[in-house]
Amino acid sequence: DMTMPVMSGEQLINALYTRDPAIKIICFSGHYQDEQQAIEIPGLEWLTKPVDGRKLAQRVNHLLKSTHESQ
Repeated sequence: DMTMPVMSGEQLINALYTRDPAIKIICFSGHYQDEQQAIEIPGLEWLTKPVDGRKLAQRVNHLLKSTHESQ
């Protein structure tokens, strides 16, 4: 989620990516278009709320496949 107490979702994503540039992240947002354009990080996937289970599974599989290919 992009709106959270203490820090924004964008701040959290950047903090995680700073700690581990190879991290894979799936973001869920109701404002997909604006946020996707604001944050471009490799290994970052976006899903629009409400989340469809099949789309989530596809994104997880895509990230897992890209992780295995890069090793």
